[in-house]
Amino acid sequence: MLYPFGFGLSYANFKYSDLKLSKATVGKKESLRAVVTVANTGNFKADEVVQLYVTHEGIAEAPLSALKGFKRITLDPGATQTVPFDIGPEALTIINSTGNAEFSPGKVKIIISDSSPCNRSKTLGAAKAAEATVTLK
Repeated sequence: MLYPFGFGLSYANFKYSDLKLSKATVGKKESLRAVVTVANTGNFKADEVVQLYVTHEGIAEAPLSALKGFKRITLDPGATQTVPFDIGPEALTIINSTGNAEFSPGKVKIIISDSSPCNRSKTLGAAKAAEATVTLK
């Protein structure tokens, strides 16, 4: 793969930090909110597409990461912005081998970054992702 999903070049650099989840544990019909701080550490005003990924840990059928939301923001040089994401129950399900959505208890990693959370993104210079873990019960 030459470029991972969501990877794009910009005239600015961005930093992701302070990812906070509204809950540490979520039930089958519950939602949660993730809030991340994004800073423009470059010298130019620029747009950034902030991407929310979900990774189910320990489930063989689950994708390595699944894009569950994104938001475009514009930041001046040196500016920061908090970016919220509401994560509903449907975003925490996986599609099982029969094609049905399934809620599987366990650990889920919430990742917010500027491209797909994979080694290729890191190699190309993507911003370090902000990560947090929630338990599905």
